Amino acid sequence: MNDTVHRRRFEPVRFVLGLGLLALAVCHLLRERGDLDVSALALALLLPGVLLAALCVAGVQQLARGVRRRKGDGGGPPLTDGR
Repeated sequence: MNDTVHRRRFEPVRFVLGLGLLALAVCHLLRERGDLDVSALALALLLPGVLLAALCVAGVQQLARGVRRRKGDGGGPPLTDGR
């Protein structure tokens, strides 16, 4: 049994995309049940909004990593991607 703990890199894009899609799914389910009075067009327009938010987060993440790379701040041991 392997008792070592591997740190994983936090990926804000996946986090934002997951939260956005989860919120969209909940809104859709509430609309279908009749608990939420929102048009289907409004829900359909939320999907590009979620994708745009994830794109913005990806851009900020790349900028931050580029600044850290130029400063030479490694920030500790290399992180694994969970594989």
